[in-house]
Amino acid sequence: MKKVPLIIDTDPGGDDAIAIMMAKGCGMFDIRAICPVNGNSPLRDTKRNAMDLACYYDIDTRVAVGANQPLYRGLITNSNFKRVAKMLKKDGEDDFQYGGQMFDFAFPAPTKEFDPLPAWDVIYEEAVKAKGELVILAIGPLTNLALALGKYSDLAPLIKEIVVMGGSAYAGNHTPVGEFNVLIDPWAFAMVLKWGIPFKMVGLDATAQAYHTLDELKEMADMDTTIAPMLKTAYDGVVARSNDPNFPPHLKGRTVYHDALAMACLIDPEVCSFRHTRVEVELSSPIAFGQTVVDKRPALTAGEPNCLVAQKVDRERYLEIVLRCLEAFKKEEK
Repeated sequence: MKKVPLIIDTDPGGDDAIAIMMAKGCGMFDIRAICPVNGNSPLRDTKRNAMDLACYYDIDTRVAVGANQPLYRGLITNSNFKRVAKMLKKDGEDDFQYGGQMFDFAFPAPTKEFDPLPAWDVIYEEAVKAKGELVILAIGPLTNLALALGKYSDLAPLIKEIVVMGGSAYAGNHTPVGEFNVLIDPWAFAMVLKWGIPFKMVGLDATAQAYHTLDELKEMADMDTTIAPMLKTAYDGVVARSNDPNFPPHLKGRTVYHDALAMACLIDPEVCSFRHTRVEVELSSPIAFGQTVVDKRPALTAGEPNCLVAQKVDRERYLEIVLRCLEAFKKEEK
């Protein structure tokens, strides 16, 4: 089977790590580049995390550093770090980053160098090479993509599809209506959406359905794979949070790898249903800034559709996809 050319635009954290593992493990994709961007952590961290993952998973690809701040206005990085640090009584520890350290796992030293070109130039180069077949998995803010499309007017027709983890049709996770990946750079999200490239939005409404229980996380960690040490730290982290009296009760005993569901939708489109509808991004309201406004009216009254919005998830199917991808990392018998 011919592999699909894929670029992963990312701000690694933990759920990015699982998504990138799946991209390698499924065997379906020719990963042309991994492009870190400021988001879940500052760029200095996300670029290191992206390189660590590329080397740890043995992905032979370009790692091209992207934008270190939003286009115009947005968040610089995840201020939730301070809130969660205080909740876990780690306030004042300058190096504490909740979700930015990829499970607090100590990765081996990188074995390759960053690409000399910035992410937006690499995206264009690989799109030209792929001749209209390039797929982009965007699991961080869309700043790199917005910059690429702004710089290269002939880029949009060369991108076959963009699958984004971001947005929400109901409620946010950083503000009452703002999902974090969009809120970091809502202008970039709005600009990419307006280019008319086939666009799938896998938002919080869907990812909340694709959770992992402690038993399911333990099953992943107990598999005899080359990446089991990393997965073990992921499991230990969820256990620690579940045992912490200060952690929100509704989050105990489970975790959600939001970006992993977006990757699963590329591997198996049947894992999630989608609705073709109109999505706009609120860019001026002081209380709804960064909201992805999803038109939920009947098709006859909704605006011109510009986005496929994720709806209902087959969680069992999703979990099977994750485990199947992990199988590719099983240790070879000597």
